[in-house]
Amino acid sequence: MLTFTILSVLTALLFLVLAVRTQIFNKSVIMLRDLPDELPEGQNNGVWPKVSIVVPACNESNTIKDAAESLLALDYPNLEVVFVNDRSTDQTGEIIDRIAARDSRFKTVHITSLPNGWLGKTHAMSKGIESVTGEYILLTDADVHFAPRALKKAVGYSIQNQLDFLTVIPDLIAKSFSLQVMMGQLYHMASLFFDIRRLNDPRKKVCYGQGAFLLLKQKTYARSEGLEWIKMDVIDDSGLALTMRRAGAKMGAIAGRNEVQLEWYPSLRTMIRGLEKNGFALCQYSLAVILGALTVTTIIGAGIWVFPFLSRSPYVIAFTVASLAIYLIVVARQLHLMMPIRRRCIVFMSVAFVFLPLIFLRAAILAKIRRGIYWRGTFYPLEDLKRNQRMKFVNLVFPEQKSTTSTASAEPYEAVN
Repeated sequence: MLTFTILSVLTALLFLVLAVRTQIFNKSVIMLRDLPDELPEGQNNGVWPKVSIVVPACNESNTIKDAAESLLALDYPNLEVVFVNDRSTDQTGEIIDRIAARDSRFKTVHITSLPNGWLGKTHAMSKGIESVTGEYILLTDADVHFAPRALKKAVGYSIQNQLDFLTVIPDLIAKSFSLQVMMGQLYHMASLFFDIRRLNDPRKKVCYGQGAFLLLKQKTYARSEGLEWIKMDVIDDSGLALTMRRAGAKMGAIAGRNEVQLEWYPSLRTMIRGLEKNGFALCQYSLAVILGALTVTTIIGAGIWVFPFLSRSPYVIAFTVASLAIYLIVVARQLHLMMPIRRRCIVFMSVAFVFLPLIFLRAAILAKIRRGIYWRGTFYPLEDLKRNQRMKFVNLVFPEQKSTTSTASAEPYEAVN
């Protein structure tokens, strides 16, 4: 009885700590929708800098037309858009050629082969960047939708704060109940490690990127190691953030609710299958990490839903329920900032975190069995991916060291995806 009581109380205290951590995140979130869509007074001589948008696409014929229409509707005066057709076997190439033919701001790059030692998407982004002329580069995906003034707000914020790298956390559209629960849990768990306040501190090594919206200052990117340095890193968005940080970039992250929208996956089944690509990479290709996470989350789950009742103490049960309620209220506020989610989904958040490691474990087992992963129609050997992974999570565990701006630095940087 005493053991169950102690474990229950410790778990309840943990949830209170997580609630505090989440509330700190909530208060530090900057919303893109709340930012002005004008240039900061006295900045850039009143002229909007040219922005080059690079959109890699591989077999995106079902989504690319609508996404392109949202780019066409952007209220931004100095813009070019480069669609990169990455070896598509569907109608993607024809669709982007038709779009480019009716708008002089749009152009296309067609890739027919993939060089050895490159991931397809990373190579496509690199080829797209080679053809741009903007002062800023925006990397996005072929299924992301933008509000008309979203780009003005993001560029204005970057100029105001002298940022070299800005990522916008997309507003995830999830239609099914189960998908909302799991996506909400993914967002929430990432926030427990990621501190927005430290991202703008050049003395810190924290790096973070969301592939839906990566805004780079071209001059800073030019002096970095570039995408070639992360050419075999599956987690390319945070990998690119790491590359920019190593080049001395000042960074920022803001929330894109109602401004930058993405239907990441149409169903929970497709999400589970989609994480076959990067689930193992997120855990540093380590089964020990996944099994450790699964053990911890299982114990925590039992500490909330099983141990209090085994303790047979009404005070322990009441304390546990109160702690969980406080935690879920704070999480609900957080997710309301990030994405549309049904209120009843929040109740299941304390259960969903147990299942996330199982999804990652499935991805790891499949990668081990297949000896690699399939992505965008190409097979990549596991040993090559492990050997070339740049993005590390070491500084999430060990104390930080002062950052350097040398691109030759091989020290691990803190990164979250």
